[in-house]
Amino acid sequence: MELLVGGPYTRDKEEHLFGHAALRVVVGSKDITYDFGRYGKTWGTFDSEGEGVLNVWTSFKTYISGENSLGRTTTGFVYNLERSKAEPSQYREMRGLSWAERQAARTQKWTQDGIFMPADLQAMLEGNTEARYDKKNVY
Repeated sequence: MELLVGGPYTRDKEEHLFGHAALRVVVGSKDITYDFGRYGKTWGTFDSEGEGVLNVWTSFKTYISGENSLGRTTTGFVYNLERSKAEPSQYREMRGLSWAERQAARTQKWTQDGIFMPADLQAMLEGNTEARYDKKNVY
């Protein structure tokens, strides 16, 4: 299993600071990437609400080419599933959000349940010494 954390990027002079996360599962000859995001309509304060869409990619090359075309660097953390465990709450800093966006997000219950921002997920994966990743890839 590989957790993919996409970093921020700038496109057409507009900064996209939120980042992205996806899950890649390779079993035998099958290589599937599960990519969930707000690819549909968004609304609310700072577009804090929206339609979630799950994309299922059967070609990692196609998925990562799309991410790279944005100018985004994606870091992958490879785990052998039988050894994995983590404590996400200590990494919930909402990295990538402005002060105002962090305050708005903290009013929502769903941000209290776990990791909210991809940059927080990456910090957790890099800092976890109990269940260290087996390999780190940067695409």
